[in-house]
Amino acid sequence: MAVETNAHGPECGCRPPTMVVSSPPDDRVTLDVRGLDPPEPFDRTIMALDHLGDGVALEQMVDRVPVFLLPYLSENGFGYSLRPCDGSGVCVTIWRLASGETGPRLPSGPAEVIPDDGLRESPDGSTVLDARVLPPRAKHPAIFGLFDTLRPGEAFVLLNDHDPKPLRFQFDAQRPTGFTWDYLEAGPEEWRVRIGCR
Repeated sequence: MAVETNAHGPECGCRPPTMVVSSPPDDRVTLDVRGLDPPEPFDRTIMALDHLGDGVALEQMVDRVPVFLLPYLSENGFGYSLRPCDGSGVCVTIWRLASGETGPRLPSGPAEVIPDDGLRESPDGSTVLDARVLPPRAKHPAIFGLFDTLRPGEAFVLLNDHDPKPLRFQFDAQRPTGFTWDYLEAGPEEWRVRIGCR
């Protein structure tokens, strides 16, 4: 059965309210890979998915948004949803899509294994996503993936080597009322934008 999903309820708008995806199964198995160094979380998750039974969802608990796992899931017939874990990290619910069901769609092409996911912590404790270290096809999925974990009032800082105007246009189209966008630094070498969830 297809449902409209919004990670934070209809009042937030931090997920596109018109995205139609399949529902995850109620039966769950949990895989906690928090505290492990890359690529161990990715490898263990793929191994668990290889043994995932029909009608069962995998609940992955990970330190941060798994930006390199998400393209793999989209390209291999899995649906997923993200939410903050209780305590710390991100919970990713992953399930096999049935024939005809759709899940989140990312740009096509093979998943890339990259040692740096771009996530940093600033001296004031805020999360910074350094998009400069990400390959072009991974940038927007990583940014939207991180954004979709935010609760209302939360934000992260995007660090880029050019003005991210095309990203702003994408936010305007996909999250028209659910985000805030504030330039903290505007070039000429670095751009910092605080992106928040309303």
